[in-house]
Amino acid sequence: MNATDMTLLHAWARRLLAPLRGSLGAKFLVLIATVLVVILGIKGMLGYHAEVEQLNARLVSKGESLGRFLASISPPPILSYDLITLDDYVREATRDEDVVYALIESQDGVAFSRHLDRAKPAIASLAPEAQGNAQAAAAALRDRPYMLHLEFPVRVGTRELGRVHLGLSRARVLAEARRELVRELGGSLTAILVLGLCIYVVFRYSALRPIQALILGSHRVAEGDLEQEVRVDSGDELGRLARAFNEMTQNLRRSAQDKDRILGYVQELNKNLEYRVEERTQELASLNRDLEHLALHDPLTGLPNRTLIQDRIDLEIRASQRVASHFALIMLDLDGFKEVNDTLGHNVGDQLLVTVSERLNRSLRAADTIGRLGGDEFAILLPDADTPQATLVARNLTRALSSPVDLEGVRLSVRASMGIAIYPDHGDDRVTLLRRADAAMYVAKQERTGYCLYDARRDHNQPDRLALITELTEAIRGRDLQLYYQPILSLEEHEIIGVEALARWPQARDLAVSQEVLIGLIEQTELIGPFTTWLFDTVARQWAEWHAHGRELRISVNLCMRNVLDPGLHVLVSEALRRHGMRPECLVIEITESTAMRDPERVRRTLRELTDMGIRIAIDDFGMGYSSLSHLSRLPLNELKIDQNFLKNLATNRLDQAIVQSIVDLAHNLNLSVVAEGVEGPEVLPILKRWNCEFAQGFYLGEPVPAEQLTPYLLTRCVLRSWKHRAVS
Repeated sequence: MNATDMTLLHAWARRLLAPLRGSLGAKFLVLIATVLVVILGIKGMLGYHAEVEQLNARLVSKGESLGRFLASISPPPILSYDLITLDDYVREATRDEDVVYALIESQDGVAFSRHLDRAKPAIASLAPEAQGNAQAAAAALRDRPYMLHLEFPVRVGTRELGRVHLGLSRARVLAEARRELVRELGGSLTAILVLGLCIYVVFRYSALRPIQALILGSHRVAEGDLEQEVRVDSGDELGRLARAFNEMTQNLRRSAQDKDRILGYVQELNKNLEYRVEERTQELASLNRDLEHLALHDPLTGLPNRTLIQDRIDLEIRASQRVASHFALIMLDLDGFKEVNDTLGHNVGDQLLVTVSERLNRSLRAADTIGRLGGDEFAILLPDADTPQATLVARNLTRALSSPVDLEGVRLSVRASMGIAIYPDHGDDRVTLLRRADAAMYVAKQERTGYCLYDARRDHNQPDRLALITELTEAIRGRDLQLYYQPILSLEEHEIIGVEALARWPQARDLAVSQEVLIGLIEQTELIGPFTTWLFDTVARQWAEWHAHGRELRISVNLCMRNVLDPGLHVLVSEALRRHGMRPECLVIEITESTAMRDPERVRRTLRELTDMGIRIAIDDFGMGYSSLSHLSRLPLNELKIDQNFLKNLATNRLDQAIVQSIVDLAHNLNLSVVAEGVEGPEVLPILKRWNCEFAQGFYLGEPVPAEQLTPYLLTRCVLRSWKHRAVS
């Protein structure tokens, strides 16, 4: 069938079914016919399957009767090897119209006799080579769905001589069942047509005529004719529907009388509403503009806020990616702004922020963006700027802020700290750039340099560093830290009189974690409390172990600023000493000059509590800080430790000699003993001894080692004989 024929057939079908789409009667007739056809179909299919099952049962019964009969008469010919008789048997069996092949074979599968009817369709459908061999034909036909294969044993007594194979075709059975199905469907279809036509005639006169009257009435109403009524003489639902339709028509007539009056009123309302909507729309548009500006700008300074700055950074990243260019991000924070708020009030602080934002804005290019992130923190975006250009802008901003500001009669000096991050050198996404510019800003604030370019080596918030802090937390909880002890020798007695305890982390994945880095990590976290408890407990336990073997040593421990400012430090130390029986005078606590000068009054109170317990106090790295001798003189000190930098060139550098000798004299005048740190060669020992320096410490005299390595030397009261020999000579 070509495309033209398909088109004509489709058009004919549409014309044929067109009345059905618009006729309720036709639809009803189709529905009734469909239901009856479905019922008929189900009944026919069930009858067909029942007929097939019955005929199949008959076929099986016939095959079993024939097969058993062949099996019962076959033993004598088989025993006498009378193949002619066996051939007659199987040939007679295949004369039946349903038997396709018959086969009698031995127990070993050797055919005594076989026959197949080549005239039957099942055999004719096989390949030529299979048609000449009954065994091959039986094997080929065995798995076909229309074939029935039966096997029967041939026995004499209990002895089995062979098997009879019969192949029966179901084709006749299925054909007979289909003929019966067609006859039944034909009769049922005639009954359906007659019944459906009768139902349609009844439905048409009882339901369709009133419905048609309602349709005509609806058309009249649609055309504006509200005077005529629909007449339906029926008490059923259609009659009630007609009466409801007539009532609706009456209501419509009454409503039409009021339409003109209401329409005029509505038109007037519409005019007023349109005017008010237009006026309100203009107000909302203005309000939306104001809200959008407030959402993206700081209400105090008028600068872009954090949201707008982040959006512009993202835009600048995409623009820089397209042309492979740089841009700079500067984070700026005012120094001492909290003091301005606390001292002069938030009103003055707000005026200062406005003044600073105006100065910064005047110092930038039109293409640059400055925004306020919150508080006294600003962000500056410099498109097409590399490191030298960003550094130049930072210097210009520093100069712009250098002039004092007069606010409400108070003259204020403005200082700021700035951190610089360059895209893509320091990050290729907004979050990384903001974080690294912020890290650089805090470095600048700590070092008071004004501005600082991001340096990964000085970023305390690097992911690797955070991972290291996590590992350190687990190490402290699991007691994986270890104390190393470095000997301190008496220059007069040439003997170890004490040790300095230094924390080590042997299991750290970064083997370069020094004492300074380790303490720095601990100070930046909440680990300082657990670490300090572990430190003093370990020191006191080790002292008790050495004391039990007859050695009473002084053990020096370094404390950081957070330790010294802890009001509960003396309780923690006292508990550790009491628990292990350590004598307080054998514990030396070392603090640096910078720690002592950070908050002199609080430091003095803490140290006084420790000295009242009998603990000795030492100033570590003396000479390298910015200490005030007036404050140091009021601290309860027992020792000064000269920084190792003064001892490196002590034998040759006269300036270092003058400084060290002055420190020793100063300490003695203050009734303090002196420990020289960083002794790395024998040449400085005679000089220190000549100046009456009491103690020395350094790699030449002994490196920091675990307690188990140092204990054998302590128990034999061993001295460094090589040093003693050289010192005496």
